[in-house]
Amino acid sequence: MDNDRNPAMALADGGGIGLARRRDDEAACFNELYLLAPVGYFVLGFDSRVLLANRTGAAMLGIARANPGAHRFRTFIAPHLAGDFDRFIGRALNSTEPEQCRLSLRGAAGAEFEAILFASADASGQACRVVLEPCDGKLGALERGEERFRRIFDAAGDYLGTLAPAADPGERPASTEAIWRQANYDDLTGLPNRHMFMDRLRLEVKKADRGGAFLALVFLDLDHFKEVNDQHGHAMGDALLAEAARRIAACVRASDTLARLGGDEFVVILAGIDHVGSVERIGQALVAALARPFEINGERLSVSASAGVALYPPDAGNVADLLARADQAMYASKKAGRNRFSYFTPDLQEAALERQHVAADLRAALATGQFEIVYQPIVCLATGTVRKAEALLRWRHPIRGLLAPAEFIPFAESNGLIVDIGDWVFREAARQVQLWQREIHPAFQVSVNKSPVQFRRDASLYQAWLDYLAELGMQAQSIVIEIAEGVLFEGADKVLERLRQYRAMGLQVALDHFGTGYSSLSHLKRFGIDFLKIDQSFVATLGAENGELALCEAIIAMAHKLGLKVVAEGVETGRQLALLTDAGCDYAQGFAIGHPMAATELEALARAGAVDFFRTTTP
Repeated sequence: MDNDRNPAMALADGGGIGLARRRDDEAACFNELYLLAPVGYFVLGFDSRVLLANRTGAAMLGIARANPGAHRFRTFIAPHLAGDFDRFIGRALNSTEPEQCRLSLRGAAGAEFEAILFASADASGQACRVVLEPCDGKLGALERGEERFRRIFDAAGDYLGTLAPAADPGERPASTEAIWRQANYDDLTGLPNRHMFMDRLRLEVKKADRGGAFLALVFLDLDHFKEVNDQHGHAMGDALLAEAARRIAACVRASDTLARLGGDEFVVILAGIDHVGSVERIGQALVAALARPFEINGERLSVSASAGVALYPPDAGNVADLLARADQAMYASKKAGRNRFSYFTPDLQEAALERQHVAADLRAALATGQFEIVYQPIVCLATGTVRKAEALLRWRHPIRGLLAPAEFIPFAESNGLIVDIGDWVFREAARQVQLWQREIHPAFQVSVNKSPVQFRRDASLYQAWLDYLAELGMQAQSIVIEIAEGVLFEGADKVLERLRQYRAMGLQVALDHFGTGYSSLSHLKRFGIDFLKIDQSFVATLGAENGELALCEAIIAMAHKLGLKVVAEGVETGRQLALLTDAGCDYAQGFAIGHPMAATELEALARAGAVDFFRTTTP
């Protein structure tokens, strides 16, 4: 038999199928693919039997073209991977979604090579793209192209076989190898990336629909990974991510899909799950594996992981919802203290919807002027005058009424609106202090809070703020930036550089809630802090026999030696004011001086001059 004649007839003769041409265009396409050199083609049956092989294909695998049906394609796959190949082909031929696997093959003369096989069905379900790429150098590298598995049907529409093109790896260049791999794999860890992960997830969801089984999606996020990057550099961070990927892979089955979504986020698709107990074991193993210290380049690093689990179909009806709900469960783990895993619950979905609604309301609040600022006076203990105030944001919600920052700032931080809101607060406070410097005192200052998230994200605004102050004819020191104590440890070098930029611009910095974190007075000098605010937890028990007064006195004395001014927060009684004054504290704020108030009220208080707050407050 001459297998170089019409391929449709060759299929009929070589495979004994008796395939008739279904359409002229099908035959034309088949002829074109068959005749192109140096590409080899294989027609595979349901059992991977080779129904047809042209010259190039037969030469690649050592197939006798006169009797291709004597071979099954799976026999050219490494025995321990034959099952993987069968499942891969089954998925590719019964899905419209992409599928990919890595295989060890044995070619002509027994030469072995590693290859990546990638296939994705077209919209009609009649064809799928296939790439067979050797990974080692024994047979060269195969270019990823646009070849197709063409599924062949008889006149009744019954499936007969699949046309499988494969290029001779010794004939084609590897010019597109890096491009394809970059599009589908993560360079750092070698894991599938988001693109390939989404393809796999869609495929596994379809399989679950057909088979009646369910799958679990695990969403992992490393805790405190940013600190590793900031403190040890990105090279160490990358090495930790690569090791984390290896640890995760060791906890899951070979049939599961592990991918890196980006940054420090990983996902695992646990397919074919028959009971939740197996998910529980894997979840616990993942968290435990990532909690062990990492030895990277001679250094011992510690992180942990927060994991979220969502099940299909119980928790979601489609791919997008499944991923979103696993993500929600992961954030529930973080909120619960990190280093744990959580299952998705309907309550989490309600919370997510609430976040969406608040985010939409926040955008409207910015656009329609629903935000307002109240000011809490800060008194100079030496003179009894009010020459400073802290700007505090409030949201006058049209339905929920007046909201404090704790009720909406976390939402603003999570969706990025905190930068725009912070910019609005700064500009409003600047306009107000401009008025007070004219009406009350030329050196009047207003403090503006910066949350840790805001501190990291709004670096590009500082020059704009400086320009805005110049436009108003104000000195930069008119504004004091208040930061939380914990900010100092979120990448010390970057924080130091940011604070130096503040100082160069003329802005002053206050460290809020001092004493609740881990900073020392030496840190304050290093970071260029101007004001130290003693946390109200120390002030509240002043006068009791518990050592708080001695501690406050020590903080005040040492801060003064470092050139810092001290503000006591949460002062509520005249006795506290008296003790702080005797201890040498510079300023105080709290209900003993005044609640947060409208700008007009604060102006009236400040214009009254020196006030004897010791007499006007309770003992």
